[in-house]
Order: sequence, then C-alpha cells, then structure tokens
Amino acid sequence: MNRLSVQGIAKATVINGIARALAGFLKLLVVIFIAREFGAGLIVDAYMVAKSVPMLFFIIGEATFVTSFLPVFINYRVKEGENQAWLLADSVFSFLLLFLTAVVACVMFFAPGLTFALAPGLPKETLSLGVSLVRMMSPVIVLAGASSMVASIFNSYRNFTIPAVASVSFPLGIIIAIWLSADVIGIYAIPLGAVAGAVAQAGITMVVLGKTKRWLRPTLHFQCSGFFETVRLTVPRLLTLVANRVNIMVDRVFASALGGGYIAALSYADRVVQISVVLFTSSFATAAMPVLSKFGASGDFDQVRTLFYKMTGFLFFVTMPASIILMLFGKTITTLLLQRGAFDVDAVGLTSSAMTFYGIGLLPFSMTMLLGVFFYALSDSMTPMKAAFACFFLNIGLDALLVRFLELGGLALTTSLVAVFSMVFLFWSLNKKIGPLDLRRIVASLAKTSAAACLMGAMMWWGMVYFEGSKAQPGLWVQFGGNLCLGFVAYAGICGLLKVNECRVIVDAVRRRFQLRHI
Repeated sequence: MNRLSVQGIAKATVINGIARALAGFLKLLVVIFIAREFGAGLIVDAYMVAKSVPMLFFIIGEATFVTSFLPVFINYRVKEGENQAWLLADSVFSFLLLFLTAVVACVMFFAPGLTFALAPGLPKETLSLGVSLVRMMSPVIVLAGASSMVASIFNSYRNFTIPAVASVSFPLGIIIAIWLSADVIGIYAIPLGAVAGAVAQAGITMVVLGKTKRWLRPTLHFQCSGFFETVRLTVPRLLTLVANRVNIMVDRVFASALGGGYIAALSYADRVVQISVVLFTSSFATAAMPVLSKFGASGDFDQVRTLFYKMTGFLFFVTMPASIILMLFGKTITTLLLQRGAFDVDAVGLTSSAMTFYGIGLLPFSMTMLLGVFFYALSDSMTPMKAAFACFFLNIGLDALLVRFLELGGLALTTSLVAVFSMVFLFWSLNKKIGPLDLRRIVASLAKTSAAACLMGAMMWWGMVYFEGSKAQPGLWVQFGGNLCLGFVAYAGICGLLKVNECRVIVDAVRRRFQLRHI
C-alpha cells in the first residue's frame, strides 16, 4: 500500500479519534447524568422508548450522507469537476431537508401509535409521557440530517476534525440542560438539551463549511446523474440501518414485558458498550472511507485487502481487552459509573447483567461496522442489507427463546450472537468480492490478541479478589483503577512477547516521535 495513504489514514485516525474520544466521554457523562437524576424506572423507560423514534428516522440522513453520498461526491469531483460536484451536493441537501421535514410532521402526528408499538407493556401514563418526549425530540431528525450532509463533504476533503469536534455539541447540550433545568422540568430537560445540541452541531458545521469551502444553496437538480446514484446506494443502506434499529426496538418490546425499569437498564448497558464500539471503530473507519472509495473505484483490490489486514489487526488489538473487561467486571463498571442518586443497587444488578452479555459481542459489533464500511466504499449496499434482514429474523427468534431463561441478560446475549452471525456472513461475502483473504493471517492475529487479553483478564480478576478493598465508591475506584493500569501494562507486555504486530507498530511510532523531538 502507498505509504502516504497509510500515514494519511493514521493521522486522520488520531485527530478523529481524539475528538471522538471527547465526544464519547461526554456521551458517557450523559448516561451518568441521566442515571443519577432519574435512575432506571418508568420515567427513563419512557425516554428510552421516545428516543428510539427519532433515532429510527435520523438514520435516513446518516444513511444518505455518511456512506452513500460520500463515494458519489468523490467520484464527481474526480470525473466531473468541483462545480458539478457542488451542484450535486446542493440538490441532495435540499431534497433531504424537504424529505426530513415531512418525516418530522408524520412522526409528530403518529407519535401515540409509534410509542405504543414500541413498548406495549408500559402503563398508560408512561406511554403518554413517551408521546410528549417523541414530539419534543422530533426536530433532531432534520438537524442531524443537515449535520451528516456537511460531515460527509468535510470527510471527502480528508477533513475529519470539524465534524468530530462539532459532534461534541450534542451530548454537551444534554448535559447542560440536565444540570440547569432537571430540577424544574424533570425528564423534559433531555429532549430540550438534545434539540439545542443538534442546533449547535448543525450550525457549527454549516458555518465552517461556508467560510472555508462554499455555502450550500437551495436547489433541486434532478437531471444530475449523481443524484439518482446516491438514491440507488441509499435505499439498501437505509433498509439495513432500519433493520438494525428495529432489532433494538424489538429488544425493548420484550424488555417492557419484564417490568418497569428493564428498558432503562438494557439501554444503559447498550449505551456504554456502543460508546466503546464507536470509539474503537468509527475513528479509523471514517478516516479510511475516502481512501477505500478511491481504491474501489479503480478496482485496486490488492490495496483494499492490505488495508483490511491492517485495520482488522488494530481492531483486534483494542477490542479484545475491552471485551474481556466488560465480561468480567460489568458489575464493577456499572457501580462505578452509574450507582449514585436515583440509580440504586437493584438498577446496578439489572444493568450489569446486560452489560456482561453485551461484552461478548464487542468484537463482532466492531467488525460488523468495519466490514460495512468496506462494502459501502466499494459501492455495494446490497450485501449488508441481506445480512441485516437475516439478523432481524434471527434476533426475534433468539429474543423469544433466551428471554425465558436469562430475562434481561438473554436479550443482551441475543444481540451479541446476532452480531457474530452478521460478522461471519459479511466476512465470507467480502472474501468472495475482493478475492481470497488470508484467513490464516487473520486468525493468527486474533489468537495472539485473544490470548494476551485472557491472561490480562485473569491477572485483573486475581488482583480484584486478592486485594479486595472497600465496596464504597472511592475505595472501589482506587482498587479497580489500579488493577486496570496493571492489566494494560501486562497486556502490552504479553503482546510484545507474542510479537503482536500492532504492538510493535505503536512502539515504533512512539520511538520515532521521541527521536524527532530530540533532534
């Protein structure tokens, strides 16, 4: 692979990763603030259900621009020139805003039916609250679509910093709203903050784009072939994301039948795990998308395979220890992050049971996201759609089966098992699409990092048991934090002994940076 391309991806990954780490930290704070103020009862159940509705329609914007519009826009810039590419951007942006505005109107009108369909087991008062929250959060759909559009344009120019930094506005808006107004308006502070944060995010990205590149202009130019190409790529991508979001909604339907607080507990655990997935995977997947699109357009599958090996290796390296930690110490993590205020011991037990089983799926979640990026960069939206629909039916069947034996944990385990199926299906399909992948190389990399992660987990478990200290928050923070630091040192050392390539790359990069500073 071209060294310049690898270095460019690495640099963009670092910049994007830092900004996303900050956004991820703020999203984690959102979870902590909500847990502290409202616990894991029916009020939070209503919010989690209400949040699902705008999130389902928000992915329309995300589907169009993050993965569908980007390769078309890049191809237009190369073949048709900048002016034609920006005319395409104007047309797609204008159409999207009109379409999403109509979606918002429909969501507000059908909010009662949508809310009941998502959680039929909740009391009428809780459902009524959910309807109000759905209507308050609906404007986020349009605002998030505008942000996604602008982010894709920035990404096409290899500028990942502005969208990543602007994304901080959304969780920050929720945190500030809860902090300032939760005592006065209660749970309504969350949608208020979400709308304010979405306004800030869209405003920042659009103003910076206008100042540095060009303002997007309201126009509809349907004669542009790129418009229909974007639609062609969007439809299967949209169906894929809808199927994935519906899986989450199905989980919450089953959770609502278990009793009050179960939806909230499942959502808290899922949120913590998904923050990890986005943090580990989204940064370099976003950075690699423009490069992958160019390789795919030129048919250079050798470069695509090389990039796949590098990205999967680093993904194994960072996700395996995180997965082991979530599986072994889910209860400790839940206690440290969430047990305060209205979030009591019972809520800790429910949430940690789900988090443990979600930990099993951390690597499959991340790999599925990464494999999807490869297919979209190669202008193939059909394969991920097939996987998503197969997972939809598998998810319903496993939910109905496992919830009987493991209750909330069964719903989380279902999600992890479905992710394993999706990962295997997409890997097999990519292997057929770009030529034979070196399975022995991939398995060897996974085996080494898995062995190192398991040894790290065993050492941490022994440390937590042998040096058992206070169950109170300060003592538990010190105990777990110390074990975590020692565990990471042990993991790095074991990876070095096993000659894990990613560990060597990181050490070499740090050594080069240190040497440059002393020249």
